[in-house]
Amino acid sequence: MRKFRSSLTSTAASFTSDDTSKKKVGIMKGISCIPLEKFNYKLKKSVNNTIVTDREKEINQPLRRSIISIESSSKIRLDLNGLELTSFPKLDNSNRLEHISLKNNKIRDMTNLNILNSGTTSNLLHLNLYDNHIEHLPVCLNVIQNLKVLMLGKNRIFHINNNIDQLLVLDVLDLHSNFISVIENIPCNVTYLDLSGNKIEKVKNLKLKKLRELNLSSNCIEYLGNGLAFLTNLRSLQLSSNKLR
Repeated sequence: MRKFRSSLTSTAASFTSDDTSKKKVGIMKGISCIPLEKFNYKLKKSVNNTIVTDREKEINQPLRRSIISIESSSKIRLDLNGLELTSFPKLDNSNRLEHISLKNNKIRDMTNLNILNSGTTSNLLHLNLYDNHIEHLPVCLNVIQNLKVLMLGKNRIFHINNNIDQLLVLDVLDLHSNFISVIENIPCNVTYLDLSGNKIEKVKNLKLKKLRELNLSSNCIEYLGNGLAFLTNLRSLQLSSNKLR
């Protein structure tokens, strides 16, 4: 197995795997990806410590066995968008990550999220899983105690499990365009909540005292009653495209 090293300038660096080999290890300032099979893959690191992966040709095989190791001393952002991933990638030494974006994939299997325990995710603030195939919120989400933004729009989620109500510093929760019918187990300190494009019929006793923006458009709501009475800080409410009388 050959190793390719790339040099970093003050602004950017890139690594491209060799087409002639099926399995290689790429190393760039403490970032390794193994294996990168049948790809032409590029990694870039910019001055703001953002790691971006771009697919240069059609992926022949999912990154099911990929391990991404983060060893940089600085806080970084990891983007793995639009790569047709079917499972949450394995992340080693991920305590340096502040932002993980896995949007526009085909992720259904969230087993590897278990690796992100409370000891290694103290810096993770933003998790973006928009537009995947997730059906259930993983139980281990509640260990990411410092998470502030959770994006789960456009998935296949039917229930909001009680595994996320322990995210006490969560500020933004986006669950739009799923199949949710009951509003429940919302973390108490959320200020922005997007549940548009779901199957919600009733709004019952939402006790979210810090909530400022609520989007319930494009649901099946017929009657509100006193469901919003406890939202004392609410400033924006969207209810278009419902069945209100």
